[in-house]
Amino acid sequence: LQRVLEAYARRNPNIGYCQGLNFLAAALLLQLEEEEKAFWVLGVLVERTLVQYYHRSLMGLRVDQEVLNDYVQKHLPRVHAHFQKHQFDLAFSSTSWLLCVFINSLEMASVFHVIDVLLFDGSSIIVRACLGLLGILEQQILTCQNQEELLMLLKPKVGFLRGDTNGKVITGQFLMQVSYLKFPKLSDIDAKRAHHRASSKLRGTDVPVPFEKYSSPNKK
Repeated sequence: LQRVLEAYARRNPNIGYCQGLNFLAAALLLQLEEEEKAFWVLGVLVERTLVQYYHRSLMGLRVDQEVLNDYVQKHLPRVHAHFQKHQFDLAFSSTSWLLCVFINSLEMASVFHVIDVLLFDGSSIIVRACLGLLGILEQQILTCQNQEELLMLLKPKVGFLRGDTNGKVITGQFLMQVSYLKFPKLSDIDAKRAHHRASSKLRGTDVPVPFEKYSSPNKK
């Protein structure tokens, strides 16, 4: 793990090391079982998929948190109203969901499923998966009486998120089914991202130099 992270920091000094990369790199090592493969897939995720999530500004992460809030208000109005009632900031939970791609929130088999779809379908799926997760947890969310209960539900200190009060495992397949079937295609996500990136709330953050086009070091 240390070798992969050090090699990536040398490849991409604009990022170097950012909290969350260790979880992502560790998951890729577990899944791929080869350092070089894990290194290159990490590069694809960081540079081409989760763009600016791991930059020092966390701009990509912050933008997607705002986009997620928009979609929660639109597609899960009862959940949004409940968060507003208890003055709960979803970023308390969504930061780790997005930055760590649900590692430590879902069981690893479910995390691998999400990463597979993320690589295939692009970055919109991670926002969609957050919506799907909130949809699965909606009834539990609505029973919470204060901020502390909401935080304990959405970011448990021990164990993983569960689909119901009986401890139902949230499988990757179930999460993707809910994410794709319950919520329409997020066709306006690029426009929303552009809007929030340009907003005064997020404006003024340093923007990194664009990354070079991804290529293997063996290619000339």
